[in-house]
Amino acid sequence: MLDFYLNRLADLTPLNLWSRLKDSKFSKNVAETLFTKFLLLAVGMASSIIVARSLGPQGRGLYALAITFGAAGVQFGNFGLQSSNTYYSAQNPGLIPSLIGNTLLVCFYVGGLGAFIGWLIFANVPGISPIHGTLLFLTFFWIPFGLAYLLLQNILLGLNHVREFNKVELANRVIFTILVLSLSLTPFISPMAVFACTLFSFMACCLWMYWLLKTEINGDFHPSWNVFKNSFGYGLRVYLSTLFAFLVSRIDLILIDKYVGLKETGIFSVAMTFMDLIVLTPVAIGMILFPKLSSLKTSGEKWHFTVKVTIVSTLLTYAFAFTLILFARPIIGLLYGPNFLPAADVLFWIGIGLLPYPIYNGVGQLVSSLGMSYYYVFGWLVSVFVKIVMTLVLIHKWGYQIVGLGYLGVYGVVLLFSSLALKGYRDA
Repeated sequence: MLDFYLNRLADLTPLNLWSRLKDSKFSKNVAETLFTKFLLLAVGMASSIIVARSLGPQGRGLYALAITFGAAGVQFGNFGLQSSNTYYSAQNPGLIPSLIGNTLLVCFYVGGLGAFIGWLIFANVPGISPIHGTLLFLTFFWIPFGLAYLLLQNILLGLNHVREFNKVELANRVIFTILVLSLSLTPFISPMAVFACTLFSFMACCLWMYWLLKTEINGDFHPSWNVFKNSFGYGLRVYLSTLFAFLVSRIDLILIDKYVGLKETGIFSVAMTFMDLIVLTPVAIGMILFPKLSSLKTSGEKWHFTVKVTIVSTLLTYAFAFTLILFARPIIGLLYGPNFLPAADVLFWIGIGLLPYPIYNGVGQLVSSLGMSYYYVFGWLVSVFVKIVMTLVLIHKWGYQIVGLGYLGVYGVVLLFSSLALKGYRDA
């Protein structure tokens, strides 16, 4: 008996796990996705510089507002269907024609109607919108295509077409950058023209994904009410948990601005930019892990694969985070200037707060692949209140610099409720 447990423990050592994963299709998909993410960062930085220099601060602000309005429409209008598309397409590829039919119906009929009503309201009550005229129209016209882009991409993920998924991501950014660069050489550059480039790149990529899926599936796409009911029920749980997670990610800045000041808010926001780099690896791994787990048939298979991947993900994340935090001060000084050097101290405490993140990320994908229990959703709701309380206490007792410690409480709560969800699945 002792030999059995020692052998099982030996199987979970990092070297054994790495030797098993390094040549697998899963690890290659993760490596490709990570490489694509870093390319997207580089191309995105280039396009951001071109837009900022071409439009100036005011024009760049108008374009940012239009993007924010459009993204909010997609965020509040997707109802978690992107995750349900991945979940059901990975579990049963036979549902793909119905999933695509439902996606097109939701995006261009329901989403199109909602966008049209939104445009009518904002166009006729101009005082409630900072953008107007043609730019406002293009913003709402973009929303159905933004929804279609998101939902079709996740069907590609569910089919394990990770390379195509990454190609579409990169093509979208490259097309936009080329268009904006070309536009910047003409006298016609404006926030409206730049947003039209965004719209064109999304439309082109939606058509590309439609063609990819059309060649994959023999037959017509057709909506299905039964498939939609199941997708919506699952997607709603994802939608709520994602909404609560979004609130958790923004509470810090709001409370620091209210109780400390605008300067400190700016410093904290720079640290959060580096936080995004720290979580890039587990996020990319989670993106590939979810459809993989959804395709496995038994909960035992899902559990063992999650454990192996999470151990490797945790080690990689810790190594990168340690290196980034170690050199944060000179990097921040070089990129942002001496006024932002306190962000290095903020990042140190954020790094400690993120210690449970790669574990939470793996467990979260496991819970999602098992059907997304309401325990998990409720855990995120509780974590919103935990984050508010911890942030206020840390600000008033020790200062805004260590507010990042609050993430320990957030991910601790979510892990606790995730364990309750997993216990429920085990009992069932």
